[in-house]
Formats: sequence, structure tokens, C-alpha cells
Amino acid sequence: MAAEMFCFPPSFSAFAIAEKRTAVAEAGEPIQELSEQLLAARPDLKMGKQMQWLVCHIRARKPTEEVFDLLWQFLARGHRRLSVRRGEDDESLHAWIYKGDQAELDLASLPEGMRPAAAYEVLKPGRGQAGARAVARFARQAWFVGAKEITSNFRVGEEEEGDVDVEEFYAELRGKSQEQLHFDFWRARQRPPRKRDAKDRALLAGRSEINAVRRSQARRAEKRRLCSGIVFHCGSTGTKLAYPRDMPRLPGKEGETWDPKTRRDVTLRLAEYVETRLHFEKVLVLWGDAGMQKTPTAEAIANHLAENYGTNRYIKASSPDALRVAQLDFSPYVPIILEDWAADDVSQHGRSMSANYLKHLLDVKNGGQCRVRNTNVCFHPLQPKIVCVNDTPENWIRAVEGMSDSDEQPLKKRLLFLHVDTAVLAEEAVAAHERGLDALVEEGKRRRLERVRTLCGTAAEAETATGPGDASPAASTTTGGSSSPTLGLQRRRP
Repeated sequence: MAAEMFCFPPSFSAFAIAEKRTAVAEAGEPIQELSEQLLAARPDLKMGKQMQWLVCHIRARKPTEEVFDLLWQFLARGHRRLSVRRGEDDESLHAWIYKGDQAELDLASLPEGMRPAAAYEVLKPGRGQAGARAVARFARQAWFVGAKEITSNFRVGEEEEGDVDVEEFYAELRGKSQEQLHFDFWRARQRPPRKRDAKDRALLAGRSEINAVRRSQARRAEKRRLCSGIVFHCGSTGTKLAYPRDMPRLPGKEGETWDPKTRRDVTLRLAEYVETRLHFEKVLVLWGDAGMQKTPTAEAIANHLAENYGTNRYIKASSPDALRVAQLDFSPYVPIILEDWAADDVSQHGRSMSANYLKHLLDVKNGGQCRVRNTNVCFHPLQPKIVCVNDTPENWIRAVEGMSDSDEQPLKKRLLFLHVDTAVLAEEAVAAHERGLDALVEEGKRRRLERVRTLCGTAAEAETATGPGDASPAASTTTGGSSSPTLGLQRRRP
């Protein structure tokens, strides 16, 4: 039977056909007998239709090649392979038969000198891939190891690579585009199963998982992009101002709130709000004219609270509508700033403001839910809130639709109004901020000059390489007999 007409099935991809070959152990090489603990004894010497592998124990002193030739006369039909092995015992040897066809074999019909004394199956946990792996493991670790002499017309390949670490493998794929991944999948599918390496198998097995992780990462990247101007992290994207260092006059300023116990307005210093439990009970409303540094003040206070509670982030938006994309960053103790908030601006909120809606929105102690454009914005309990408005407290509350006297007092008990009537930031902090902006402007100018020099140098090199008479019109223009680079721009002739 020609070798190219036979191949092992995919389940036994570790095995490959080979020409008959005899190998003898070298001097000093350890020899070991085949352990019958790896085998299960058969009650007879028959191979049924579904049986593929059988190990036979034969008592003979003949060389393995001679025994192989005698057995092969009996086996050389159908899809079969044979290996004969001798261990330490010179009086006996073992033959391992592979039968890939549906014929039945009765080894008891062999001649007296070749008839097996016993037959065995390789111990395996079951059929399918688990059984195929057990047979391959027996071949690598027992049959082809420690033989004094062995003659075979099949061989077993090196042990396949182990499973790849999926996280490390995905890290290699992370930088590839979706188009490159499609080509990788295509190439892996084209390779025959026996030629696929561990990465090919991992790529094909985890295709849906790889795409799912990429989609998840894309959604997170999109969320980060949407939240980049809403969620601020202390020490990086957050404000560089520090409370109370950069606003020394602010902690002593007094604000007003309504006290439900005394049923009248009371005054509280800002320091009491920041340093006591009041920021878990009331919303701080900074009101005053534009330019009084209300927003930087709110950011400094929010940054201070976030650092105190270890959340290391605060959220700033212009309205509840803008907070929808940042809800995954909501948690207790994460401050929220609503700046330039007008109570009567429907376009800003996505709906008309009502007293009941405002009560839920401004409930710091218990949290709450607000319906905005068919979406619920859910606040956690104990999330400090700071609001910046340009109106007076009376005008801001009265702008709420349907506000009555019975609604006004329950709403005012949730609010601490602080009038910011003068610029509160220290001059040193303002100067440091301006110096930072000036440095950014200078850096932009420097980069522009470097870009211009690079382009001019490229144009001059091109002119030198082609010669003055061959300079292209796109690289230079001639005015009054002089040539000067124009960075690829030409003046239109009148």
C-alpha cells in the first residue's frame, strides 16, 4: 500500500506515516520494559470493527525487524500501521497495531511462533479527543522511549505546544485593525489542522471572544471620550487649585439656608459646609455675577472632598442631561458640579423644571432619580452637589415652573446659598494659572516654528538636488530673478 494513500484521521494528528525503520538503543542509554499498568488486558486476541489500537505481547527471540516482516504479511491490507518493540526482556517483545478500516482481525490465527500470548488496549479516559490525547501520550512517554530495539512504519510527532495565555495573546492582537484580524482568521483557517500552531488554534477557538472584548473596549473608549470633559480625576485632569490654600478668604464667607427646626433662615460659614456633615445634607449654591470665579471655587471644593473620601474624581456638567454619559462613574462621595445652571432653560435640561423634580435632583442625603430625555439619571446617596448660578436665590427658585410657597421651604432646606460677590482666588493662584496658559501658547509657537523650518529645509534640499534650473514651481516661485521657498504654496497671477 502506497504511503500517500494512507493518513491518520484528524483525531490522531500527532501520528504520521513513515517508511519502515529500525532503531537500536545506543550504548549506555537507559532501557525500560513496557509497563502493563498503562494497558488494559483483553479477554481474547481479536480486534473488532471499531477497534483502532491494540498492543500484543509476543514470546520470541527474533529481531524486531524479522517479527515486523512476519506480522506485516498478515496485516498489510486496509488502513493499518505496525510497530514492534523490545525492552529489557530478550525472550519477548510487544507489537502495537493500528487499524483504520472496519475489518475484524483475529490474531489467534497467526502461526505458532508469531501468535500473541496476550493482547492489551491503551488505557484512556474515553473516546474522542481525550482518548486520542491519551494514545499520543502513551506513544511519547512509553512506547518510543527506553526501547532496546524498535521497528515501525509510523512515528509520533513532538508534543504539541501547550495552550497559549489568552491575556498575553490578546495583548499581541490589541494593536491590529479589524481588517488585519480578518486576514489572520482567514490564514489560520486555510492551514491544515496538523500544521496549525497553538496561536492558530487559539485564534480560531476564541474568535467570538476576541471580537466581544474588542467591542467592549471600543465602548469603554467611546465612554471615556464622551466623559473626558465631564469626569475629572484628582492630580491629573482635575483642577490644580487647592482649597483653602488658593482661596484664603472663602472659608469664612457666610451663606444662608432654611432651618426646618427653627423654621427660619440661618447663616452658616462655608468652612462648616466643607468640614462637617453638611455637604452630605445640603447642596451648595454659589451665586453671583459672572467673572467672580464661582466655577474654579466649586472645582477646588469638589477636588478637596474627592481627595478626602478617596474617590479621587469629581463630575462637572452644565445640566442633568449632560450627566447621562457619566453615570458609571457615579458612586457615594463623588462630588457633582452643575455650573451656569438656569432653572428656566428648557433646552439645557431637556424638560421644564418642576418643584418635585428639583427636590429629587437636589436630595444629597438619600440620592434620587431624575427623568431626562427618556433616561433616568440615578444619583447615589451621599453624593455632594455644588451648583453655580448667576441669578439671585429668589429669582432662581421662582423660575421653577409651578413653584408655590409650600414647595419653596422644603426646597430651600436642601440648599445653602453662598453669595460670591468678589473674586475669591488668591493673586498667586491666578498668576500661576496665567503662567501655565502662557507656557502652552509659547510651546505652540515653538512647534510651529520647528514645522516651518523643517518644511523650508525640505524645500531647500529638493532645490539643491534638482538644480536651480530644474526646481519645480511647487517648491519655489521666482519674483524679480530671485528664488525663495514657498512651502508648496504658489501665488496666483493676477
